[in-house]
Amino acid sequence: MGAIVSELLAEALARRRPSRARPSFRWNSRAMKSLVDLADKEALYAALDADRR
Repeated sequence: MGAIVSELLAEALARRRPSRARPSFRWNSRAMKSLVDLADKEALYAALDADRR
């Protein structure tokens, strides 16, 4: 069943007319500022416990 669906989908996509040009994808990123030092286990546990309250 999966093979039939894949074949039909491939055929349908091949017949599709090309659409208008899509805008180019831009990846935006920025530096993250950590709120907890992950090396400090006690600070990490305290931060995780604070979310439960």
